Amino acid sequence: ESAEPAPGVLGVHRLSSPGARVQRFRWTADARKLASSTRKAVSPAFLVRLPGPVPPARIEFKIFVRPDGAPEGRGGCSFRTSRGRGCLELHCLQLPEGGGALPVQFRFRVGSEPARDPVRHDFSVQASCGLPPPERWWDLVAAVDPASDTFAVHLDVVAGEDLAVAPLGP
Repeated sequence: ESAEPAPGVLGVHRLSSPGARVQRFRWTADARKLASSTRKAVSPAFLVRLPGPVPPARIEFKIFVRPDGAPEGRGGCSFRTSRGRGCLELHCLQLPEGGGALPVQFRFRVGSEPARDPVRHDFSVQASCGLPPPERWWDLVAAVDPASDTFAVHLDVVAGEDLAVAPLGP
């Protein structure tokens, strides 16, 4: 596995080796967003290896965080009105050349909370996918590291032909 960056370093960091079956990422985000009128936080793009063709495809993804709650007033729901509670979505930015299915299994973890059950999704059918209710919502404020004023979203991904070999366990 790759060396883990120091806590508080903003951005998406790959925590696993590039050829690992389970691809692990950590997005460290600025916690000030959780007290703002922002309606969505978006990670920088990162590459997920899609085993299968030679050479394997590398597909761009982002993580979206959306605040909890129904739209309120002119600006809609924000992280401030949701008190820092939100849902996570994995968003695919591109499809493999030549089209075809893009099967992925993934799971999220926020801060030191345990990982939620994995979700399997074909991103060629729909570009975004989150966790099903009731596992969808996270208390993001509880995950804030006060020393760095950041919160960390962890993502484990198994993609393409690797799913047939060994999917993520619960």
